[in-house]
Amino acid sequence: MNREELIKENMPLVKSIARKFFIPGKGFEYQDLVNSGVIGLIDAINKFDTEKGAKFSSYSYIKIKSAILDEIRNQSPISKHNLTKVNKYNRVVEKLQSKLLREPTSYEIAKELKVSEKELHDIESNIDMLNIVSLNYVIFEDTNETVQDVISDREEEAPENIIEEEEKLEILSKAISNLNEREKLILSLYYYEDLNLKEIGKVLGVSESRVSQLHRKSIRNLRNKIKELKYSI
Repeated sequence: MNREELIKENMPLVKSIARKFFIPGKGFEYQDLVNSGVIGLIDAINKFDTEKGAKFSSYSYIKIKSAILDEIRNQSPISKHNLTKVNKYNRVVEKLQSKLLREPTSYEIAKELKVSEKELHDIESNIDMLNIVSLNYVIFEDTNETVQDVISDREEEAPENIIEEEEKLEILSKAISNLNEREKLILSLYYYEDLNLKEIGKVLGVSESRVSQLHRKSIRNLRNKIKELKYSI
């Protein structure tokens, strides 16, 4: 199969990854992400080594995702001042959650922060941008693998790698089973059902920004569970 055929065959993958990272009104266009994904795909085609036994779809996924994330980072730098606001926002949300025993409304958050509705929207936009480039957290630090890397189809994996990958998948499954129900749901919807942040927010009845926070917490807990399981083996 030549380069043009490989690009055409893998365009659905490029568009799927771009769709997951695209949030309307955040300063970048969907087509820009697709274009960056294609650059990542071409890079994968040029550098893929069949002798290493890896599956091309798994290798290209990582290259496409990295190219798209680079595009987002280049277009949306966040200043230290705005990062301070984001951190304050997160502390306020946690404080209100403990006090109200529910998810706080935008009005309640703005009131506690003493900011206008527009200022709150700007802060939440920064949270979206900060989290969108962090959604694919590494969970196996020794191999720098994400959740998506581990659950990818391994049917064409080299025989010598299959046992190791199956062990990682087993550890991941056990770790997820030890999370609370909401954390399990968030990870399932994002990684297995391919929903984006906005869609998950609708399922949970919370904002995209809140989903980003919950995802980050879920992954942090997942990484801790994985470390516990690896050391217990």
